[in-house]
Amino acid sequence: MTNINKENNNQPRNRPHSNKSGRLVHKYALFFVLCIILIGAILAYGSSRTQKQTEQQIAGFDETFQNSEVLLSNKNYDEALQVWRTFIEHQTDPEEESKGHLGLASVYMNKQDYAAALASYQRSEQLSAQPKQSIYNGVITIASINNNKTLEIEYNRKAIEALDKNHPLYEADKASYERRIEELNAKTD
Repeated sequence: MTNINKENNNQPRNRPHSNKSGRLVHKYALFFVLCIILIGAILAYGSSRTQKQTEQQIAGFDETFQNSEVLLSNKNYDEALQVWRTFIEHQTDPEEESKGHLGLASVYMNKQDYAAALASYQRSEQLSAQPKQSIYNGVITIASINNNKTLEIEYNRKAIEALDKNHPLYEADKASYERRIEELNAKTD
């Protein structure tokens, strides 16, 4: 028995020491798990907040129009384009998407990017079930700037067809478009 006791006395006592380090490792592991949970909660909150901000940014046409006008007045064309692109991306109604392309066309006109403006006007026309004077007048303006008489005549005719016959200025507007068509035809002869 004495031999056994001597051996036991010579061995280091690891049990109490390993128990303390085990508790310490357990505390750090628990702290690490809590940190991960906290980070996950923060990310989830941020994602939720970003989603709410995105929903607010695409609230509706009127708000998008107002935001775009403010950006245009400060000549922030790229930001105004992004406002309209975001609006368009979230539309399911072709008429609303058509309005978005009109907004894009307006920004491109201000930016003097007439090719992009023309494409936006024409995309708006494709999406819209009803003829719109704003589309036709925009294309007429671009055609005039680019000296494209054929396109300008075509859209002056479309503008006449789209006029509201019950509007008090119908005859005056019609006469104005017809006069412009005559001028353009006289130039091509």
